[in-house]
Amino acid sequence: MINYDTNNWERLLNCQVDIARVDILKEYIRDRVLSEAVRL
Repeated sequence: MINYDTNNWERLLNCQVDIARVDILKEYIRDRVLSEAVRL
């Protein structure tokens, strides 16, 4: 049972990390797109 809970907790943490990465990636892409638009 403890093992199962630990695995779930790690999976949850990994999920949070993935969400954070996606948010950072979105911000980065938006900044790139905006700077390209300004250049045009």
